[in-house]
Amino acid sequence: MTDPLSDSELEALQRQYAADVRRLVAAATAADAARVWKQVEARTHTKLPTDKSTRRSSWPTRTLLGLSLLGVGAAVVAVIRPLVSSVPSAVHTYTAVPGHRATITLADGSRAVLAPATTLRVTTDGRDGATSVTVTGEALFTVAHHARRPFVVRTGHVVTQVLGTRFLVRRYPGDLTTRVIVADGRVAVHEDLRTSVATPFVLSASMMAVVSDSGSATVTPDIALDDYTSLQSNRLVFHATTVSDVIAAINRTYDVDIHLADTTLAAHKLTMMVPVTQWSVDDVLAVIDKALNARYVRNGRVVVISSDGVTHHRQLTHFKLEAQYGR
Repeated sequence: MTDPLSDSELEALQRQYAADVRRLVAAATAADAARVWKQVEARTHTKLPTDKSTRRSSWPTRTLLGLSLLGVGAAVVAVIRPLVSSVPSAVHTYTAVPGHRATITLADGSRAVLAPATTLRVTTDGRDGATSVTVTGEALFTVAHHARRPFVVRTGHVVTQVLGTRFLVRRYPGDLTTRVIVADGRVAVHEDLRTSVATPFVLSASMMAVVSDSGSATVTPDIALDDYTSLQSNRLVFHATTVSDVIAAINRTYDVDIHLADTTLAAHKLTMMVPVTQWSVDDVLAVIDKALNARYVRNGRVVVISSDGVTHHRQLTHFKLEAQYGR
């Protein structure tokens, strides 16, 4: 079960909803605005007034009315300010290239550890100091909660609102879900208001949520945090993970390009731990070869793993390496 939001946490989320709407008013097209109006009407069973001319100047009025029907209330009064006078927002982009991690300290003192092949785009609101972060890849955050300066992380269609915590978010290109893991404190998770209107839920320490783009979420309590936050200790931990996902992680971490000559190997599952600072990529490949009864050929960054003709006839599910290599 997730914990209910406190009054102060609800107020923080309301301020973030207002920030979302400010961006919509400032930059949306008529088609974008029309989609939001329909979602608000469906949620509130209320028909909002229509301006047939669809002039840009009519959108703030409908936005204010729609958000008031949703209960956001006075928090959105500032929505129309950007149309009159605005303070520039600061935008910074940070990247951890394949084969390397990166540790970033943000202007508000928050800290982010970026996994290899991760991009962080940070926007700081020039008026209220609110921080909005967009992650492509995987990042571990340590954030101090400031009630008047919200800190929000976006991944795909999922928004994670910080309530004072250390947490991890993960979504790489091609992923169909966003993973949110809380190590300390609490976060509120909801869908992006720009794509839908959703009720947030709260994750506390040692909880994980896997959220799809449709908004469905699977929440798991009491997870083994060391396995899921191993980015901090520079380890890769796999539990019944498909070979294709293991290879993707190895590619990012060691900056190599691994291919499976035998595609039937991709669905097999491995359970293993890789101490990145102690093992070379050849050490990792040797372990994978042994697990799959395969062989690899490496030419620089390019690696091809081939079956030796036996794996085709074996039913592989999990291959446990902890006994041999330790945890």
